[in-house]
Amino acid sequence: MTFKLTIKDNDDMVSSDTVAITVRTLGAPIADAGPDQAVTEGSIVTLNGINSYDPDGTIAAVQWEQVSGKNIVSLTSPNELITDFTAPAVDSQGDELSFKLTVKDDDDIVSDDIVNLTIIPATVSATSSNGGGSGGGGCFIQTVIN
Repeated sequence: MTFKLTIKDNDDMVSSDTVAITVRTLGAPIADAGPDQAVTEGSIVTLNGINSYDPDGTIAAVQWEQVSGKNIVSLTSPNELITDFTAPAVDSQGDELSFKLTVKDDDDIVSDDIVNLTIIPATVSATSSNGGGSGGGGCFIQTVIN
């Protein structure tokens, strides 16, 4: 938009000046916490927000936080787009953890997204060679982590 200011003094002297103003609509950043995951207890879990972006600028700040779950975990880099943690030990029911990724752009506009993780308990199996079937003596339990 261009505006013109014209002034006239008491001696009928006239002066004008114009100013051009560009109006820009600020777009919100897009937070993308990645797809939901199912992982086995004890495994390394990566939270990946690398697909987050700002359509009219740059991402200036990042924050991951756990927002639900029976087990509380510690993130290695909660202020980076990619962070990880070790999936906690769970009972036979497992656990559901949710994490919120919040991004702030260079215009101080904030957006967030949630990713949900299902923590699956490690499975226990027994075979005849380790005492779990006929012909073996004693008992041996082998834990298999997927």
